[in-house]
Amino acid sequence: DIRDRLKQELARRSTLEFIRYTWGNDAMPFQEGFHTILICKALDEAIEKYRNGESSYLMVTLPHRHGKSEILSRRLPPRFLGEFPNAEIMVTGFSSELVEGFSRDARGVVRSDEYKILYPETRISRSASGVQKWSLDNEKGKTSWIGLDGTLTGKGFNLGLCDDPFKG
Repeated sequence: DIRDRLKQELARRSTLEFIRYTWGNDAMPFQEGFHTILICKALDEAIEKYRNGESSYLMVTLPHRHGKSEILSRRLPPRFLGEFPNAEIMVTGFSSELVEGFSRDARGVVRSDEYKILYPETRISRSASGVQKWSLDNEKGKTSWIGLDGTLTGKGFNLGLCDDPFKG
């Protein structure tokens, strides 16, 4: 159906549309606000800069429970890997427990039927699918999920995220 293909193409081009398309939780709809739209727009601009070989840095500060982690730590890594399957991503936060939860959720997005429609070639490797590290079947794209209580030394990345660096 043409509407489905249009939604899929929009989801590949826009972070906000990607979130809408892969949400998959009818019991709890994705809450959009003015700030959500602004964050997603800034991420789309940063992704375009990356595509063009430019670096960018964003700092997102909002009160608790405003969707920062959902957008940045759970949805952005799968979207980025779909667009750049050879990329390395590092997500960190105040504790390993926190970021490993984000990892589980992000893996769930990549394994979802909706994601498979958008990025059919982007699959998680069966041999490297742990919560602290997981890779794609191509063995180039990979993620590391490390609490600030762990070691970041010697690890590079194309996309680095620090979510909740301080407890409380």
